[in-house]
Amino acid sequence: MALAAPRCSTQGRLEANADARIYDSDVTAAAGLCVATEREDSVPAELSLVSFDASILTTLPHPPITALTRTRSAPSPPPNCSR
Repeated sequence: MALAAPRCSTQGRLEANADARIYDSDVTAAAGLCVATEREDSVPAELSLVSFDASILTTLPHPPITALTRTRSAPSPPPNCSR
């Protein structure tokens, strides 16, 4: 008995002519790479994938997923609104 590879599917919900897809996490970006591969989109020649977590998950596939790091800082105090 042969095991089939898992299939990724969006059921046609992705924009067909997109130049890039931006994901809010590395997990969703990895799933997006799976879908792009299944749809035979050439990554990164035809389609760029970008994520925001910059975990090791973005470095494992080939090609690696572009990842940005979010820097969270303390919010600025509100301006003095004296009248």
